[in-house]
Amino acid sequence: MSKKLIVMGDPHFRKVEPFFSAQKKIVNWFIEQDFNNEENYYVNLGDVFDSSSPNPDAIDLAINFNNKLKFKEKNYLVGSHDYNRLKNSYSPTPLGRDKNTEIFYEPAIINIKNLKCLILPFIYDKTFLDKSMKEYYENLPEKYSNQEYDFIFHHVQDSSIKFNVEDDSGINLDYLKGKRIGGHIHHRRKGYLGTPLINRFDEKGKDSFILIIDLETKEEEYIEVPKFMDYETIDYETDCPDPCVRIFDIINAPSRVAAEEKFKGLFIRNIELKKTLEESKEVVEEQNVSSIKDHFINFCNKQKVSKSLKNKLNAYIN
Repeated sequence: MSKKLIVMGDPHFRKVEPFFSAQKKIVNWFIEQDFNNEENYYVNLGDVFDSSSPNPDAIDLAINFNNKLKFKEKNYLVGSHDYNRLKNSYSPTPLGRDKNTEIFYEPAIINIKNLKCLILPFIYDKTFLDKSMKEYYENLPEKYSNQEYDFIFHHVQDSSIKFNVEDDSGINLDYLKGKRIGGHIHHRRKGYLGTPLINRFDEKGKDSFILIIDLETKEEEYIEVPKFMDYETIDYETDCPDPCVRIFDIINAPSRVAAEEKFKGLFIRNIELKKTLEESKEVVEEQNVSSIKDHFINFCNKQKVSKSLKNKLNAYIN
């Protein structure tokens, strides 16, 4: 059997329920898979934690997970959530105490058996560079740019992704030779693996995957991850569902108090009260703004937020 490279997107470990319970489930699922063995290799694409100052329980979960990974080598990219400016520290650093684990804070070229790989972690402005990450990655030194790679693993926003028409914060990596597999963007799309677990409401219903690369043939296989976490909308008149790792929106409730009492024990994101006939008539044309992004852009325009700050904040909406 040929050796494999297992690639995981951003886990975002955090001690917030119901996410924490769901993350423990995915950890248990992952370590029980046949691909978790001493012959294979592992790459994590960044954002191990949801915060640069993670809760100790989240740190313990990540360390225990890493310790139970049997891979010959375990490689972690630093992500956009992983650096604490006040402490000048990186949250994934404790994982590097394991002898088979390496944390990548800067660009690197590594060989994983037959694969030549370029590693491009998220670089925080004014850490070790005298320029921005965008300026640096769009003009990498020749020792990185003048080569051909099997894969480029990164944690950046590609220039092909725009969160609005004015967004020019994306980084153009087209000049690099190699297939790009990225973290940072939570939805699976061309060049991005996506997260292994739903993290936000705008990811509701999305499918999640683990990427397996054959180290001999370089063939790729996407393994679907069971849906350990999701959002769901239920009508107030519905019977209370069994407890599960879900976050619920309750609609048509007579009152917040009644909904909270009836669905006690569930994680509730929002409660929508039942509208009277007159109230229903008043909301016919209220849906002109189509998305959170539109709300955000309108807010920034009204507040005269600078273009550079707007682009940086907009990146976190995705």
